[in-house]
Amino acid sequence: AAFEASKASFGAKVRCITLNLGEELLTKAPKLKAKFGTDAEGAPVTGLGALRAAFAIVQGAEFWAQHGAWIEAQELLELEETIATRVEAASEIPPKLAQEAMAALTEAASVFKQLLKDCGLFLLPTVPDVAPEIDATSEQLDEFRKSAMHLLTIASTGGLPQ
Repeated sequence: AAFEASKASFGAKVRCITLNLGEELLTKAPKLKAKFGTDAEGAPVTGLGALRAAFAIVQGAEFWAQHGAWIEAQELLELEETIATRVEAASEIPPKLAQEAMAALTEAASVFKQLLKDCGLFLLPTVPDVAPEIDATSEQLDEFRKSAMHLLTIASTGGLPQ
């Protein structure tokens, strides 16, 4: 339906291609695949999973660079457990890993720009599912956040609107 509406608005200039964006990333972004294409156990991850992993490293490194000194200066700072875990992980990101992640994201952004040059528009959801229930566990919320980041990092990485 969205494609037909686009055709009506833009006329014959619209063509639709279906592709697996994650596979495109793994194929056309070798730095992303080489450094972030497997999980901690060495199992392959999806292209969007690799993108999320690289993005999380850059995000964490930038967060720590901006807020680390302030956080360390706080004597009574209490954070929710999953947030505290992410803050601690951010504080431990080696600069070389952050540089490698940034290079992988730059490569991914080039893939997105090339794809958009060819087709002009990505149609995809911004979140993976309905919001978690209000009484969801921390683990369920964290899993939803990770799944959402698979999709949300596309726009952020590519410098694109969402």
